Amino acid sequence: MSQQHHDFSVNLEIKTSKTALWVVLCLHGVAMLACWFNTLAVALKLLLIISLSSSAVYHGHQLTTLKTRSFLRHAVKQGWQISLDGEYFYPVWIAADSFISRWLIVLQISDQQTRRIWPVFKDAVGSDQFRRLTVSLKIDHRLPG
Repeated sequence: MSQQHHDFSVNLEIKTSKTALWVVLCLHGVAMLACWFNTLAVALKLLLIISLSSSAVYHGHQLTTLKTRSFLRHAVKQGWQISLDGEYFYPVWIAADSFISRWLIVLQISDQQTRRIWPVFKDAVGSDQFRRLTVSLKIDHRLPG
């Protein structure tokens, strides 16, 4: 049985977020400063800073060039569903302790095998879709069982 687009109260594509890139780079920068101002030997400080710089470049590259998209949708009868390709959706449960703020939603998603954390930044979905997702999560925020 196929669902029409309008059957879903939330039907959104989650794209790459510039805010996520800035958060990752800022956290790496803070970690580099912490390494520099600690009491370790200078050689060890430099090694740690080089490692963190490599990590920042790698994660920055992942966030800017990897054009992966993910999809999240919700309907009253079908519940929450996610997809990594936009074609195959599988059912998930969103925990009530998921975090919601004005610019970030951190979803705690469970399926039958795994539990994962999925950040959704406002600029990755757009203001209207972000508001719609926030309202849907506040209305339907329970795990089965």
